[in-house]
Amino acid sequence: MNIVRIRNAVPTRVIVAFAVLIGALAASISISSTASAAVVGQVNFGPSNANVSGYQQDSGALYSAGRGYGWSASDGRTRQCFTRSDPNPLRNSICRADDYYSGGWIASPATWRYDISNGQYTVTVAVGDPGARQRHSVNVEGIQFFSEDRNEGKSMLTHTADVTVSDGTLSLSFTPNRKTAILWLRIESSAPPPTTVPPTTVPPTTVPPTTVPPTTVPPTTVPPTTVPPPAPSGVSFPAGTHVVNSPIVLGSGDVLEGVGRDATILVPGPNLTGPMVRTTPTSGDGAVGFTIRDLTIDCANQCEGMSLYGARFVIRDVAVYDAEGWGLHTTWKGGSWTVTTDGRSKAMEAQIHNVLITGSGTASRPPVFINGPHDTIITDLIVGNHLEPGGLRPMAVEVGPLAFGTIFERLHFWGEGHVNGLVVRAGATGIVASNSYLEGAHERQAWFQGANNSSQVSGRVQCFPTSLQGHGTLNIGIQYDGATNSGHQVSTSLINCTGGGLMLNGGAGQISSFEFTVWNSPTPAAPAGSRLERAG
Repeated sequence: MNIVRIRNAVPTRVIVAFAVLIGALAASISISSTASAAVVGQVNFGPSNANVSGYQQDSGALYSAGRGYGWSASDGRTRQCFTRSDPNPLRNSICRADDYYSGGWIASPATWRYDISNGQYTVTVAVGDPGARQRHSVNVEGIQFFSEDRNEGKSMLTHTADVTVSDGTLSLSFTPNRKTAILWLRIESSAPPPTTVPPTTVPPTTVPPTTVPPTTVPPTTVPPTTVPPPAPSGVSFPAGTHVVNSPIVLGSGDVLEGVGRDATILVPGPNLTGPMVRTTPTSGDGAVGFTIRDLTIDCANQCEGMSLYGARFVIRDVAVYDAEGWGLHTTWKGGSWTVTTDGRSKAMEAQIHNVLITGSGTASRPPVFINGPHDTIITDLIVGNHLEPGGLRPMAVEVGPLAFGTIFERLHFWGEGHVNGLVVRAGATGIVASNSYLEGAHERQAWFQGANNSSQVSGRVQCFPTSLQGHGTLNIGIQYDGATNSGHQVSTSLINCTGGGLMLNGGAGQISSFEFTVWNSPTPAAPAGSRLERAG
């Protein structure tokens, strides 16, 4: 035994006694066995005809002490279980853990329990619906196995962790309203009994004391260094889920990017409300020439998505899920715009491409509000709401008067969550929705509210009857209001719009031409002064 930095000599007899004590302690140490843990239980989830050899079958029944496992739910219902078309028997069936479908999804917080002796266990849980892409949240004995995780590509997700059971029951709990799909579960013993190693006698060793002179190290003074905060000029996130605790603020020329939509996912921290991404300043031309691309914002009904003031920005390949308010909100200054000395506009249009907004908006705020800059081009915008928390959204897409000249190409909204579909406020002239599919709003699929000159609508306009899951009240296809409208062109199919395929209120100005196919929708009459080129 080596002893260093002894400043005073120690009697030899004390050193010998200490060595003997160390030997005695070593003789009493026991070493745990490295044998592999034993499987205590395995459970497959699915209908009763989805049995898997070697697994107990859970078919969504309520807990029974005689069976020793099962579900407990606040509504007292059994869980729904389904089979899929997967060659792997452990992936071919699921049970929905936290919701029950009876004329619509309803939140029904549930737990699943498995009677077992107290102790420590290694638990593996598999989730993921082979037939759908969903979010999954599972907590096992206070340990979060999954938290809002998505089974991308309808994949199977597994997680393994050690848990401690102290009340004779292994308990799994689930976040409500997340449609968690559980596939299977395995429980293994993680604490094998210890194996005692026979004592070994270590002969005492006498080590002469060594005196080490003290060493003085002169202090070194390091001048403080000031590190400037990182500029957001290039905020890049790798693949994975990233918690955002404060808004990401973008200025002119900044880039916010991930590696792919649904590959890079931004989620809010516990105190983040309002927009997850915003711009500064909010006056004049605002932020110009910034970019947001290749990522997903998952607000989990806590934050808003993007609130942007500026021009000439680009948003590409971005998804926003479950925003508590606007999923996408853009605006710009009113009045005239700045022109540089060479005659070129300093800031005008923006570009928005391949953007998905689902589960977003509130009863007072639509999922998408475009209020500038004018002459913006928007392609492949999809807006979906279907029985989302918070009630009906006032509209799917709102266009404000500062967004005149905006062009939508392949706009699509769907779901029964919208009172109206595309709403164009008075003064927003030159709005184009071409090759678009407008469907499912309760009242109007497109509504131009007056003084909306020179618009174009082409594609498919589909109303849904009230018999289809509560859709439809007015059931109007396209409506124009006010006598100051003129120069509109309509070329669509109007399907099941029983309240009117094309409604012209208050004179509604002039419709220069319209061409449409009417399916189960009343044929509109052209107002005085309008020119009906063709109707079929």
